[in-house]
Amino acid sequence: MNQPTALFQYQQLCNNLMPVYSRREAEQTAQIVVEHITQRRKLDWHLHPLLAVTPPQEALIMQITQQLLAGAPVQYVLGEAFFYDMLLKVTPDVLIPRPETEELMLLTATHINQLSATEPYILDIGTGSGCIAIGIKRLAPKAKVWAIDISPHALAVAKENALRYGVDITFLLCDILNPSHHKLLPQNLQVIVSNPPYIPVAESGQLMARVVEHEPHTALFVPDNDPLLFYRVIALFAQIALQPGGTLFFETHQSYAYAVQNLLLTMGFAPCSIMPDMSGKPRMVKGEKVIG
Repeated sequence: MNQPTALFQYQQLCNNLMPVYSRREAEQTAQIVVEHITQRRKLDWHLHPLLAVTPPQEALIMQITQQLLAGAPVQYVLGEAFFYDMLLKVTPDVLIPRPETEELMLLTATHINQLSATEPYILDIGTGSGCIAIGIKRLAPKAKVWAIDISPHALAVAKENALRYGVDITFLLCDILNPSHHKLLPQNLQVIVSNPPYIPVAESGQLMARVVEHEPHTALFVPDNDPLLFYRVIALFAQIALQPGGTLFFETHQSYAYAVQNLLLTMGFAPCSIMPDMSGKPRMVKGEKVIG
């Protein structure tokens, strides 16, 4: 009996996922799975339509299909996620990296490369998988990078990813909301970057079940009565830790970008600008610490 081809497995997985995914999501997810299992790109399946999967590969695809139908995100099922040009380890202890965060990382790395300092000091707050810190260090190798997180399990994942890509980053276990922890952090920073928790708990019902039921809530949600909590605390820390002229880079909730901008302006960060993501939504805020 002939084994099914990779192209057939892809098409079958698409069909199996359609009851719980949109067509576009089903196609993207099926491609990720079959490429991961076969270690061959989708183009190869079309160029070699008789390319078959082995019985163990077929069994693994069936097992993964059941996990996906049960609601598990494909990145957690496979244990990896793409971010910029990297394939990072991810576990349920870290957020799955998003395209918007790639944009934040690229914006920050570009800024760092324009600095005159020979070794600018950079801090990534709430590093999770380490995606921002690792991306920055790879694109701006002159930077000295620190990265912090409240979760020791997240830091273990971030360290593994940094090792995978051979970058030197100082990882620290730290709760930025605890002022006593601030003394553990570097001073004289040129840049602070953060993708902090910013989704009010009341909005959890608007998110996909795959997000709410599987991704870490400490990295997603903030109290409904204080959606700017992390921005305010980080800005207070930045008033002391940033050098004059130093820069804050934030990813934000699209509904709160202007509120974050106003917060930073009232706290003495100017100029302060909002940048849209690729979809045109206001998702990133940049603020400079006033000189003098």
